[in-house]
Amino acid sequence: MVNFIEYASKAQEELNKERAEIAEKAQKQAEQASVLATRTAALDEREAQITKSEYELQEKQEKLSAWEAGKRREEEVVAIFDSAQSKLVEAQEKLKAASEKEADTRLALEDLSKRELALSEREKVYKEEIKTEIMNRFLGH
Repeated sequence: MVNFIEYASKAQEELNKERAEIAEKAQKQAEQASVLATRTAALDEREAQITKSEYELQEKQEKLSAWEAGKRREEEVVAIFDSAQSKLVEAQEKLKAASEKEADTRLALEDLSKRELALSEREKVYKEEIKTEIMNRFLGH
């Protein structure tokens, strides 16, 4: 009987330890998701700024074309546009990386949920085994 109680106690301790680990991992995942959401929002804002900058650059290009029709001015406008385009590409790459990290985090959270469900099922099995063993010992089997 003492061995059984020790076994049950150890099983409960192990279960509690695994639950604590799962809770800690879930907290870390939530923190990562929060950081990722913040980064995504910052990237969205940056993309909006770049879009606004592109619009402003386009307006400048039209004004410059009206004032100067020369080739030198056209090259400067092309350089400005290329710079804005590079920034847009860079922002899109950062947004894509952030989206991929968010997807990875979601997958990790799903995996964590599955593990927690499996742990819950294992706990039910342990409890049933304990009940069965108690009944068997009580009935003298």
